[in-house]
Amino acid sequence: MKHHFRENQNNAEITAQPLIEMIILTYHASKIATDWDIDRGDSDSSNRIDRTTSTDPKHRN
Repeated sequence: MKHHFRENQNNAEITAQPLIEMIILTYHASKIATDWDIDRGDSDSSNRIDRTTSTDPKHRN
């Protein structure tokens, strides 16, 4: 019974791994896109000054 439980635990870890990687990749991709947005110099420069208080979900960190 113990062996069977351990096998299930390993399967759960294997299943979770791609999900974790996807979350990390998505985070980095959105961060890169945000940085690129700043570097490009958007017409609305107000977003560059303070992104944390913005209510627009596109510009939230």
